[in-house]
Amino acid sequence: MNPATSISVVIVTCNRADELKTISLPALAQQSLSPIRVLLWDASEGDMARDAATSLQTSIPMLAYVRAPRRGIASQRNDAIPHCTGDVILFLDDDAELWPDALRQLTLVFDADTERHIAGSQCTLVASRSSCAHGRLRWLAAHLYRAIFLLGNFSWRQGFLVSGHTTDGEPLPERAATTQATLGGCEEDVQWMWGNCMAWRRNVFDLPGIRFDEDLQRTGPYAFLEDVMLSRQVLHTTRLVLARAKAALCVHHETGGGRVDLLTFGRMYAFNYWLLWHKQVRRTPLSILAFLWSQCGLLVGFAARDLASGHRRRVQGLVQGWRDIQGWTNRPTST
Repeated sequence: MNPATSISVVIVTCNRADELKTISLPALAQQSLSPIRVLLWDASEGDMARDAATSLQTSIPMLAYVRAPRRGIASQRNDAIPHCTGDVILFLDDDAELWPDALRQLTLVFDADTERHIAGSQCTLVASRSSCAHGRLRWLAAHLYRAIFLLGNFSWRQGFLVSGHTTDGEPLPERAATTQATLGGCEEDVQWMWGNCMAWRRNVFDLPGIRFDEDLQRTGPYAFLEDVMLSRQVLHTTRLVLARAKAALCVHHETGGGRVDLLTFGRMYAFNYWLLWHKQVRRTPLSILAFLWSQCGLLVGFAARDLASGHRRRVQGLVQGWRDIQGWTNRPTST
């Protein structure tokens, strides 16, 4: 009988100590199956992430803190890979919360893969209660916008459109996720895995050139689609497949944190999609037109968001200015 699969966990972080203390690390401490190692690869400016790791050292004794020599999600992950042990590396975002049995369920998927044809398995994303509270009209408007401009759709099974954009793997509602959560069950042949909770066989990174694409960091330290690029790279250079572990449940809280402004985010997002399309997609006249149309859609979307946020700032500024004129700001309170 083959020994059970062992898992190392890598969390790359930068100035997100609160997320570490309240989301990712406490969830790791409650796992029914402990990882053999947890690497916290930190590019923060201060020591708050180190303090968070120290405060949880008792409950996660295998936790090791490392001050990152380089900053950037792709480069930090690449630098952490040689320091991992075990059979599988789980890359986990600092704002991703694993359900208590998630690591054991991932292990069961890899244990059952006796022919070792699965290169990696993603966790099943469960929609947080706050995301479920969004109105149906807003969801429909977003769906139509993305469909019109070939920016993807709300489909569980990830794929690629002719524009080179990816279809979204939408988080499942809690009831649907738990209904699908068959013991050790998995869905194979997904086309890409998202980076917030993806597990790769460690020996995949022994293959020549298999690393997270650091070109995606040209416009800044935060990369997008680095998970998609790695997935495509593995599928294009091997005969291995990617899977989704149905019972390895995870909630990605997407706390944000103001890491980049909207203009920078838009520039990075458009550039990263261009790089993905340029490197991975077969170019035909139809795909070129579709890609150009999708870029127009990105510009429209970011312009609309920028105008909306700018309008809110202008209104807030006018209200505050009027209050200052009326003397509200520094008006003494009555006793």
